[in-house]
Amino acid sequence: MGRHHPLGFIEEQRLSQSLTAAVDLIQPWGELDVGISGSHYLHDLDRWRIELDGRFEVRLFQGFFVNLGLNYQWIRDQLHIPAEDLTEEEILLELQQLATNSRYQTLLRNQLPLRVDLLGGVESALRRGG
Repeated sequence: MGRHHPLGFIEEQRLSQSLTAAVDLIQPWGELDVGISGSHYLHDLDRWRIELDGRFEVRLFQGFFVNLGLNYQWIRDQLHIPAEDLTEEEILLELQQLATNSRYQTLLRNQLPLRVDLLGGVESALRRGG
């Protein structure tokens, strides 16, 4: 199912299927977005991945938002990960991949929309009232 090289596969094609569901709630106070997606390979149902996403944005006052984003993944779909132990050098230089069971990411940021006036500098959205 792919091109083969004496040292391993160069390219491989596998069939998979996925399903995604999401809900977006927009209110005067801000937004809430939640989603879940899952996928698996058709040749091996034990190779799967599930991902949860969420984003919460609250408006503290006109023009100023705070965002919190979360992402978590359960990963069981990696193919061709070497079974033998890897040396520290291979890991640090990223010469080989390590098998991953899960991965998460968080994001926290604030947002103050700015308008850039090419002739006169920067004007805050708060100063002009929106």
